[in-house]
Amino acid sequence: MRTSRGRGWLGCGAAWWLATACATVPFPNSGWEDGRRTCGRDCPGRLERVVRFGGPAADAGRSLALLSGGDLLLAGYVFGPATWSSSGDGRAFCDNIERGAFLARVDEGGEVEWAACANQADPYGLAVMPDDGAVIAGEFENTAVFAPGTPEETAVTAAGRYDMFVARYDGDGRLLWVRTGGGEGRTHAAAAVPLPDGGVAASGCFARHAVFGAGEANELTVDSDSGDGIFVVRYREDGSLVWVRGLPATRTDEGSALLALPDGSLLVAGHFGRPVMFDAVGLTPDGAADAFLARFDFSGTVVWAVRMGGEGTDAATALAQLPDGTVLVTGHFERTATFGRGEETEQRLRSEGDADVFLARYDVEGRFLGATRAGGEGFDAGFALAVDGDGGAILAGSFEDRATFGEGDPMETTLVAAGDKDLFLARYDREGKLAWATMAGGPTYDAGRGLAVTSGGDVVLTGGYGTTAVFGAGEPAETSLESINDPRYSEEPSMVSDAFLAWFSR
Repeated sequence: MRTSRGRGWLGCGAAWWLATACATVPFPNSGWEDGRRTCGRDCPGRLERVVRFGGPAADAGRSLALLSGGDLLLAGYVFGPATWSSSGDGRAFCDNIERGAFLARVDEGGEVEWAACANQADPYGLAVMPDDGAVIAGEFENTAVFAPGTPEETAVTAAGRYDMFVARYDGDGRLLWVRTGGGEGRTHAAAAVPLPDGGVAASGCFARHAVFGAGEANELTVDSDSGDGIFVVRYREDGSLVWVRGLPATRTDEGSALLALPDGSLLVAGHFGRPVMFDAVGLTPDGAADAFLARFDFSGTVVWAVRMGGEGTDAATALAQLPDGTVLVTGHFERTATFGRGEETEQRLRSEGDADVFLARYDVEGRFLGATRAGGEGFDAGFALAVDGDGGAILAGSFEDRATFGEGDPMETTLVAAGDKDLFLARYDREGKLAWATMAGGPTYDAGRGLAVTSGGDVVLTGGYGTTAVFGAGEPAETSLESINDPRYSEEPSMVSDAFLAWFSR
């Protein structure tokens, strides 16, 4: 077993509302000096441009995806009316909602082509469909209205206070259908993926009892007498329910990430806080919560399941697949975490402080291939993953205080935050070595939440920032963003934030 040198509450629908900054690095090649990039136009991962968007209070970009023609789909949450500031004209969007979800198509120049909005809904998962349409998945409070003011306007009402939703849009942003699920407790969808047959799958968590496909011939119910549970649900192309799997556990359980394989099977990653049965495979956490990775076949039967973690609170939050089929998992762990338990490749990571980022590799049969960590003395977490055409992995998230990436690699980089938390963006090559790491942020909380890689290899990142944030410090395109917020919300720090969309070079 190999050993190398990694606080948090996790529950159904838990989010890490995780900031000008500086960086130090013991290797000059990584291009940082006194908190600024010194490599100029030769910097790998340098900022190309950044767009601010948002409304009068808390806004966030949540998910990104690349369309076949090079445009982007962007999903997030805004207080309306929101503005898009790419060209300085403050173009308005979602001016027909008070607060809620948006789905936008953004062209290669950074302009919004269209935006679809939903009042009182909050999206977390985004899937691109074969027609360049999209599915967003998340949760809504009480009653949500999708496509308000259009012929497709649809209102849905939660069985409790918060239910999950899956909404399908065509390539022009027109709403095709909305499906919901839930019960008296909270039901939350965290991820969505397209399936080879044109359908879609979603995963998340539920509390005690949830009904899916209510009123349909195939209405199904999942239960967890002990508290929270993990769900995975599959819909046909027309939105009709195929199956739903509920995995009962308790309090700290969620299927946070999804990946569809070519045969229609699904990889699901997340966290669990008590013993849980993945069909015939029983997993028990070592600490408050462990991360898991499981494969479900096309009919919803569990093929295999593995756990990752140790004595602390650990979670998996994002999945991606390399061109050679290798599966990547990221998240965070506390104190120590064991990967590949019982295998020849078993590896133990140790955090530097409260929690560290992990990036682990598995094959599609669940065999562990290796892992690396990044972080420092604070709470550091990975939230988003993407891969590029060269077999590189792009990782984004947030870090606190200071965080070291690629420890022992030629490009080892230590980033140092001046505020509460800053966002990080890092690329690892096909050998798992750090290629570069960069950051952005300001005096409060900033995080990277969604990633996409363009056909040319550039990286696009979305997320949120607090009062102010500097992107590309010391680079030719250095940009400072300032939140535009309504004074009514200024006394509540968590409400003072805007969202961003940023392009970085490869």
